[in-house]
Amino acid sequence: MLYRKLVGWRAAREPVYADYKAAAAARKADYHDPDLAAVVLEKTRRIRAIDPWMGVGEHQAVATLLAVTTAVTATKAVGRPLRVLDFGGAFGTAYHMVRHALPGDYQWAVVETPTFARLGVTEDHPGLRLFDSIDDAVAWLGDVDLLYSSGAIQYLPDPLGTLDRLLEVRPACTAWLRTAFSTESEVVVLQSSRLADNGPGPLPAQFKDAEVHYPRTYLPLAAFLQRFQPRYRLIIEYGDGTPTLTVGGQNLVVGQNYLFVRQGS
Repeated sequence: MLYRKLVGWRAAREPVYADYKAAAAARKADYHDPDLAAVVLEKTRRIRAIDPWMGVGEHQAVATLLAVTTAVTATKAVGRPLRVLDFGGAFGTAYHMVRHALPGDYQWAVVETPTFARLGVTEDHPGLRLFDSIDDAVAWLGDVDLLYSSGAIQYLPDPLGTLDRLLEVRPACTAWLRTAFSTESEVVVLQSSRLADNGPGPLPAQFKDAEVHYPRTYLPLAAFLQRFQPRYRLIIEYGDGTPTLTVGGQNLVVGQNYLFVRQGS
């Protein structure tokens, strides 16, 4: 989900739903769309062959490299692979991006929807594997040096529950990029975008552009931060400049970045 565009101004014009299930039912759509996965895969293959950094915003590039270098320093991962659990990482776009900028030894497990994972079986590279299960990914990795997620957690049916499950693996560092938050309670909308907007680069000629939809949940910021206390120390937090929205009297923000390091053993 590295390259998904966060079209915040459109979300503000969509109705607010009671929960993820109600939003998905409104258009009978979510992020399991096979056409969406096929487009992202083909775009990723093409961009990877040209330049893995193509289409990556400056804020995201800096945040990704900061997360990796922090994890290397915090875990002293010298002489062994850096073990990364990439939650919602599409077809390994962050893996290829990082290897291009910071050549090194990585053991990189991407956890995606079953639709993405099935389609991405052929995309395994040395050091990279795709899974549709957190448990299977962790079994392959062993200990996790870096839990990395970019623009993914807000598209899940139970974002905070999934966050709790991910933190159970006790990653040494954890980075949350391009995340959507509310100031008070959870807000669920139906995000709309063009198929061409998903994935890096232009829409391949064999695909026809269409409107796609997926529920997006703005997580209560306080509830998100509470999950990391007292086990983790916040290293840095910043936004990417995306304007704040107001829905139902609440401020909604997207494009927030957080980097944490675990305290103690």
